[in-house]
Parts: sequence; C-alpha cells; structure tokens
Amino acid sequence: MRRDLFALTLITSLLMAGAVIASNGVPVVVAVDSSRSLSPAELASAGDLRGPVLASLPGDAPAGVLEFNDAARWVSPLPGSPSQAIEAFRRIVPAGSSTTLLDALVTAARELPEGGAVVLVTDGRDEGSAATMVDLTALLASRPVRILTLGTGHTVDVRTLRRLAVLSGGEYLGPLAGTSGGSVQ
Repeated sequence: MRRDLFALTLITSLLMAGAVIASNGVPVVVAVDSSRSLSPAELASAGDLRGPVLASLPGDAPAGVLEFNDAARWVSPLPGSPSQAIEAFRRIVPAGSSTTLLDALVTAARELPEGGAVVLVTDGRDEGSAATMVDLTALLASRPVRILTLGTGHTVDVRTLRRLAVLSGGEYLGPLAGTSGGSVQ
C-alpha cells in the first residue's frame, strides 16, 4: 500500500513539475547511485520503490536507467520502455570507489534535449566528477529537464539534493527511507 501510494505521488510530482513535454508520455531517466557508499540493503530498498514508479508510467513513455559510481553507465538507455527499465534494476549492485554524481546528471540531461525528468536516487555526495555544478547549470539552462531528488544512504547531503532540485525547477522529495504519501506531496 505504501509503495503504491509512493509511486502514484511521485508520478503526480513529475507531472506537476512540468516534465510532460510530449503527448506520448514523460521521458524519465532514473539515475541511481550504485557506489559503495550505499549498502546492498539501501540499494535494494531503493529498487523496491523504483519498480512501482516505472510500472506506473504509460507503456509508451520513454524511460531509461543510468547508474553511477566511478563512471556513469546506461543500464537501460533511452528510449527504453518502463518494463525494460524495471528489468535493468536487477543488474545494479554496489561497485566502484567514487561517486560521479554530476557526471551522471550531465549524461542524463544530454539524453533529454527536448526535456523530461531525472529521478535521482543518491546520498548526494560527489567524488571525482569531471563536470562541475556550473557545467550542469549551463546545460539545464538550455533544456527543460527537471531533477527530482530522493535521498538514500546513512549520510544524506540534503543541501546538495535540494540545490539540484532548485537549479532545475524540480523538487526534493525527501529521504527514500522515510518517504510516505504525505511527505512526498
């Protein structure tokens, strides 16, 4: 019940954030931190909620999954389907020794030239990105990409997650572990 409510509320937040840019659905990239700063249990917990979110998208909605640790990698590239994205999550395991958060966001935004939404699931720490916040801000100024952030991990950098949401006109949705229908809205 809680997961279904979360999925419905997250999709509503995507729509309210202005992420609908085409009649065939909301292009959505889920960017997930797969660095070792997240435990396998935290990554699995995030996966439990991402599946219902992607399953709630219309079947023709372009969806992609991007994981990042030492580098950003497409696990399911755009324009994949929600069902392909759900399957991709089964292949994500903690790895690497750094967290290239900003590189991942630049990679995701480049794949959304006409706009869309990036659902970012991370602890908010960036370690080793070549891209800077200035680079990301310049890219976001040229396209209507909204970043919706969810914090996960034992030490979440809320300020960074809120900043990423504000810079993109998106929304900070709170900590994943404590997210409920009331806190997401």
